[in-house]
Amino acid sequence: MAKIKEKVIDTVAELGGSAASAVVGAAIGTAVAGPLGTVSGAIAGTVLEKGLLWVGNEIKGRMLSPKEELRVGAVYTYANQKIDRNILAGKIIRTDSFFEVAEEERPANEEILEGVLLAAQKEYEEKKLVYLGNLYANLPFNETVDPRMANMLIKIASELTYRQYVILYVVNLFQNPAYDAMVKKEPYESLSGFKAMTIATEIFDLYRRTLIHSSEALLDAAAINPSTLTLVGYGSLMFELMELNEINGDPICPEIVEFMTGMGRDNGTQKMKAGTYDGGTNWVEFGSRIDDLQAEVKSIPRLQITTEENAGGGQTLIINGGNAQETKEFISSEFVVDQLKQV
Repeated sequence: MAKIKEKVIDTVAELGGSAASAVVGAAIGTAVAGPLGTVSGAIAGTVLEKGLLWVGNEIKGRMLSPKEELRVGAVYTYANQKIDRNILAGKIIRTDSFFEVAEEERPANEEILEGVLLAAQKEYEEKKLVYLGNLYANLPFNETVDPRMANMLIKIASELTYRQYVILYVVNLFQNPAYDAMVKKEPYESLSGFKAMTIATEIFDLYRRTLIHSSEALLDAAAINPSTLTLVGYGSLMFELMELNEINGDPICPEIVEFMTGMGRDNGTQKMKAGTYDGGTNWVEFGSRIDDLQAEVKSIPRLQITTEENAGGGQTLIINGGNAQETKEFISSEFVVDQLKQV
């Protein structure tokens, strides 16, 4: 297989014609990824050709296992096909410095394509490959994403699980007002079953990465309120550039929908509850701690506890007002602060 690939690339490199890059894509796809190799010639004559030809020759020089060849060839071909569709759809190739050589550095376009292919090389969840191809293929048509942002997107995309891709798709789906009546509107507080616990953990990971935002601060994975979740920042950008809307109909979707609607059944005896250790070995549930704290807050005049979104995409807790000096029956605001620190 490797000899076939080298022969194909060597032949293409000698051609040097305007359709060279498209031929590289078709050849690698055919030799490495079987039926994925059919690509059109829309890319011919564009500024993308040089970078694709360079990457084709780079592939030849790498030591890849048969599985890695399949993955790299698949993503290369997916990207080629998507670029063709973008051009045929009338999308305009960016005119900034994305394709330019800066001093002795390679064009950003080539570096980013290489980064996507390297991510594909080690990607064992092969369902992610088509979306990695989409990610690269849409960058040459979007000037709002600079190379540094693109590299961050590649890093995040390679680190997420495929189920987290599906979670991003389903959370975006539930942002549609048509699904408002279905979504669960209260925090879980506790979860039963390994599947629900794993989904919650993956959602919480997306939250910590600020790919998903919650209008209620999440203290841990078991305190998720599905109705408060939205895509933000890189999460929204990934959804757009990777075209995660294509996930529609994936077999994993129903289990994420079940979690978002609260309709899932327990599938085990293991349980997860929102809480923390109180500095020792005693487990304190967040729900009961916050309920007690809210009861204390009610007795403090003019005390306000609010949240506001911060620059990192999370939430900052703000405590204003309060006067504990007018009468002894009022609890001091220092008590509230101390309790919140523990929470």
